[in-house]
Amino acid sequence: MIGSTNENVDPTDMLFDGVYELNFVDTAMEAASICADALGLALRARAVIVHTHDFATDALRVIAAYGDAPRSLLGSIAPGEQDLVASGVICNGLPVTMHFDGEVPASAPHRLALIEAPRVVVAVPAIAWGRCVAVIEVIDADEGHESHVADCATYVALHFAEFLSEREAA
Repeated sequence: MIGSTNENVDPTDMLFDGVYELNFVDTAMEAASICADALGLALRARAVIVHTHDFATDALRVIAAYGDAPRSLLGSIAPGEQDLVASGVICNGLPVTMHFDGEVPASAPHRLALIEAPRVVVAVPAIAWGRCVAVIEVIDADEGHESHVADCATYVALHFAEFLSEREAA
């Protein structure tokens, strides 16, 4: 079902099937890739980026990317406190939606400039152990799904956080 591009399929059905696949992987990178693909396909997004957040160092590391997100982003590390998008998500533990009209501002993270003029970025936290352990960004979801992006991404982030919690506890 994840590979389906049928426009009549409810994105929540696709996401339900997608997060079920987390039961069959072992690493955070595999899980993040499943989450990115599920969101990208379900919401027909231009790009999805999954970052882990190291609470001790406040570093964001890109561990999965879907769509127009350059593969060169994988493994890149950036300080969370200086990230225009992620810092609000990390500090508040709530989704952030940013709209861009035309050119991406100089203060925006470098990854958004690489994606070339995103319209809308929705970023959500994955919360485990009372803190943000990951940030998932959905970039330019299909206009028909824009009102559901934060809810859909939050659903996936919840399951990703559960995956990370279970693997750390084992």
